[in-house]
Amino acid sequence: MKQKHNYIAIFSILFTIFFSFGLLDAKNTDETSVISAELTKNTVISSSTQIVTPLIIDGFATGLNANNWSKAIHDGWVTGQGTSTDPYLINNIKVDTDNLGNALTIQNSKNVFFVINNSKFIAGDDYSAIELINSANGTITNSIFAESKYGVFLNGGSLQNTISKNTIIENEYGIYFGFMTMANMIMGNGISNNEILGVFAETSASNNMISMNYFQRNPIHAKDNSSMGNIWNLTMMGNFWDDYTGEDNDTDSIGDDPYSITGDIQDFLPIFNHDPMIIPIMNHSYVIESTDNIVNWTVLDMFSFDASYRIFQNGELIATGDDWTPGEIIIDIDGLEIGTYNFTLIVSDGLGGVNSNQINVSVVNTNNMLYVFIGIIVIFVGILLFINNRKG
Repeated sequence: MKQKHNYIAIFSILFTIFFSFGLLDAKNTDETSVISAELTKNTVISSSTQIVTPLIIDGFATGLNANNWSKAIHDGWVTGQGTSTDPYLINNIKVDTDNLGNALTIQNSKNVFFVINNSKFIAGDDYSAIELINSANGTITNSIFAESKYGVFLNGGSLQNTISKNTIIENEYGIYFGFMTMANMIMGNGISNNEILGVFAETSASNNMISMNYFQRNPIHAKDNSSMGNIWNLTMMGNFWDDYTGEDNDTDSIGDDPYSITGDIQDFLPIFNHDPMIIPIMNHSYVIESTDNIVNWTVLDMFSFDASYRIFQNGELIATGDDWTPGEIIIDIDGLEIGTYNFTLIVSDGLGGVNSNQINVSVVNTNNMLYVFIGIIVIFVGILLFINNRKG
């Protein structure tokens, strides 16, 4: 009787292996490997509005034709109500004043909320691409500030503004913290090729957070003369400096030694590696003709501006895009024939960081799934009989 039980157990295992190999054989196809390479980095501003005269908004201005928020709305280059839920929005414009004045000045606007997005500002050698004076609650993102004396000039008591995911390039000073500028957040910007300084802080500028930015090809990346101090790194990371000479012996992507900033200040957690991170996902399968099947990746990156991605199916480009951080990249994979498919994602941030991830998707028919189900049941029964036999 024991011998009979052994035969049943062995048969169960062989039966499952047989069907498993049958399923694997049905799914076996050649896979095409795509080598990760740096993607072409494009700075695209699809500006529907081209402006050549200086733009000025003064929150205190009143009277006929006063340059306040209401007039900017009337003139068609601002929308919104200035509240936290519906801020004033300056979106998708290009301003090049050709040295006639600041491209954009916002002053005396501490009691409203405003957002500047997807725009480009150029002023010329004597002016600022953007200057905030006595203003707060601004969010400036996904924009370009270039070819000016000051790329971003925070001045006159401006505080609690967020400058993030911007390209600040080819100015004399990239970002300038002027008189009594406090508690502004400068994060995730590309600050490069500025002629004198990437970032400068005057004596009265304090408690500004400058972290997760990328400094490249500035003669002096940063100088901090603040008497009360600014913050150059978060608790987990600081900035990326292209002239950092330290090591990362523990491979945690943070330099082992601080980066010295002119003015006897240090970034204690300089970023050593800034490639995007792709959350790993598992290979998976679905039954042919089923619906709502997707492939999705979660991508995280601190330098998400000017980002792009490409998706390949068995080596052929099937999708591209430029919006992936923070969150998911999702593609629909319904309608595939029976077989195994390799999907490769390549992502690039605006600063040259690149990463890739591959997954396999198997499309099977209903019978294959039935065989697997039967095989699981048979092997389970076989194990039970084997255990019972051992006990006997």
